[in-house]
Amino acid sequence: MIDVASMTFFRRYRLHSYLLVTCALGGALLWSLAMLHSEWRAGYVVLYQPTNPINLLKYHAVGAYERLFRPYISSKKAGLPIRRIYLPQQGLLSLEQHLPENIKKWQRGYLLFPDEKLHKIKLRFRGDNPFNWAYEKKSWRIKTRKSDLLEGARTVNFVKPREASNLELYLGHFIAGKIGILAADVRLVELFINDRNHGVYIEMPDLDESFLRAHGIMPVNLYKGEQENQERLYGSEPFLFNNPALWEKSSVFNQIPEEDRSDLKLLFDTAQKAHTSSEAYDSLKELAPLKEWARFSAYQTLTQSWHNSSYHNQRLVADPWKGIVFPVSHDTGVSFNVGQNDYKLDQAAHIISRTFYQSSEFLLRKYRFILEFLEQDVFDEAIREMDALKPKLIESYDRDPSRLRRAVLGGSPIVDGQVDTHSKLVATMQSNMRTLEKWIVAELTGPPKASWIAGDNTFSIIVDGTRPVANILLSGLSSELPNRVSWDQDGDGVLSKDDIDLPFKLTDQGIEIVATFVANRVQPNTQPASNRNDLIPVPTRFRILSDKPLSPKSVTIENPLDGQRADAIQQKQSNAVTPIHLNQPVFEQALPVHLKLSGRVHINEDHVFSVPVRIAAGTILEMAKGTSVLFKASVQMEGKPDAPIIFRPAKKGDNWGVVALSGGNSAQSQLHHVFMEGGSGTAIGAQRFIAMLSIHDTSDILLENIHLKDNHVYDDMMHIVYSKNVTIRDSHFQNANSDAIDIDMSTVRIHGVTIENSKNDAIDLMSSSALVENTHITRS
Repeated sequence: MIDVASMTFFRRYRLHSYLLVTCALGGALLWSLAMLHSEWRAGYVVLYQPTNPINLLKYHAVGAYERLFRPYISSKKAGLPIRRIYLPQQGLLSLEQHLPENIKKWQRGYLLFPDEKLHKIKLRFRGDNPFNWAYEKKSWRIKTRKSDLLEGARTVNFVKPREASNLELYLGHFIAGKIGILAADVRLVELFINDRNHGVYIEMPDLDESFLRAHGIMPVNLYKGEQENQERLYGSEPFLFNNPALWEKSSVFNQIPEEDRSDLKLLFDTAQKAHTSSEAYDSLKELAPLKEWARFSAYQTLTQSWHNSSYHNQRLVADPWKGIVFPVSHDTGVSFNVGQNDYKLDQAAHIISRTFYQSSEFLLRKYRFILEFLEQDVFDEAIREMDALKPKLIESYDRDPSRLRRAVLGGSPIVDGQVDTHSKLVATMQSNMRTLEKWIVAELTGPPKASWIAGDNTFSIIVDGTRPVANILLSGLSSELPNRVSWDQDGDGVLSKDDIDLPFKLTDQGIEIVATFVANRVQPNTQPASNRNDLIPVPTRFRILSDKPLSPKSVTIENPLDGQRADAIQQKQSNAVTPIHLNQPVFEQALPVHLKLSGRVHINEDHVFSVPVRIAAGTILEMAKGTSVLFKASVQMEGKPDAPIIFRPAKKGDNWGVVALSGGNSAQSQLHHVFMEGGSGTAIGAQRFIAMLSIHDTSDILLENIHLKDNHVYDDMMHIVYSKNVTIRDSHFQNANSDAIDIDMSTVRIHGVTIENSKNDAIDLMSSSALVENTHITRS
């Protein structure tokens, strides 16, 4: 029976009841939508990330055990250096709510500095990969105030080790530092947050302007290339080396607009053209110095880390003071625990590496680097570093509250979170380093492999395998010795002016061709195209032409990497491929002939001198509007008191560009009794010059009795950057448009100099060492 009073109550408050139920349902609906959006967003962010099934009940149960008992049963001995961070509980909760939306929202906190005082910082989670923020142990990024750097760095990352040994990323940076690869200086630490131990971390300065300055690099463009996770720009192809707009700047060269990426565009365009153009390849070697890219490729082989792909983990420095772009190691951990069948010698990830891998010159430089670094015991040093770290690392690892939960996450059958297992894992890494070293040495050293074919007035050498072939000795020639030996570059089988002459010498046995040949590197046809391509050598045939028949009875060859010789096998025919465009014989070039300038010289366009130059006393160089002269090799300006060398405008009132010395080959240049007026600044290729007289990236330069006057447009009259042992003596600087002498990251001695009427600083120094003696400065 229905209670009449109850019916009366519901009739009276029916509207209120409907509103209450509607609000409850609406709230539930909004909460459900928010949860669905959060789950969708999380799935969107973790797209393409490898994951393993997780037993959440076990994971949280292990976590509860760790929190309750770990502080009482773990080691109390000193371990790794300690860092302490403090932040309000509300800030911590704010970061952990609505993941992943909040991972990059800065919170205020404090860091205990080495002076044992708390300093204000901002902090947030670090990294887009869910591994860095989705579990209880997270990666962190802190930022100090500009005036309060932490050991020279403003932004510092505390990275949660991804691998169970805690050493892979650390060793990647350690090896980079030993072989001259630009990388952050890292160390292992034990991190406490609000006095709660969070375990073992890698402390790593961020790659930014402070990082560049700490490594002796001017504030220039430091590019970050990421097209993964939250940083993926959907709606466009993710391939970084096809599109400069996909890159962000972590450090900005402030003399051009921040949105300007013309340096990357020039690099990518040049690399594309270099596949078919020798001229573009020569430009690429200057813009992306072959030596530095070969060094980085050698580093990838030594660490077996190919994590710098076409869409991920790319960092490039574009330095306009040198006019170059070069790679930086980022997130490059060693991979020593792969099986020997998975070792790789060469892998190309993008247009620049693919272009360089076509080049015999690049391959030789890379392989020589690898053997050089191994001879310098880089692996031995890494093993010693592991041994030195191991005792303290074990103590800190024993206290790490996440080590058992790391085992629950899986990913490796040998990870169980136990200290003894960790020690065995480190020992296994050391053993695998020795195995890798033996494999690399076996691949590159030992007798080379080649065969040969002789025909009418032609001789072919077929190079096979990884090892290069050099110093080819043709014995028992049946005919007259040749006067000319050439590589048939155009492939027409006829000796012509387009063919490349090869150096050779006569021996008691016959003739020896003093050049080095390598096999083409190609992608296996069993491997699908991807962002990272393994490369293998294939038999490659080089046809050698001569003005006399080349029909030897036997041929011996040499491996130029270790000097071992072997017999080449004679064949009647071959299915070997022809050399790729950039795969050319490598041999020592003749010393460049000095160029001499004298009299009246008209400069009507930019001149870049790559050979040594002598300029005679009394020479007058009349510079057309905007033109410049760049010396990339030694220059000797031999002016005299009564016959100075003069650089002046060809037409009164027209400002010319610069006179510049740049690069290591310009070392030991001397300028005596030189007068310059009317210059300004310029850009040549990717290199920027901001002074009438510019000295970049060189050493042992003497400037004596020079007189610089009336520069225009650009600030500096003379600019010295990245240079050592520059001496300016008995010279005069007059009417500078701003600074008379600007010195950046250089060592300079100034003696007996007069500087007058500069509109700004007479001498401006940044990160430099200068000895100034007997110098007079007026109206500056």
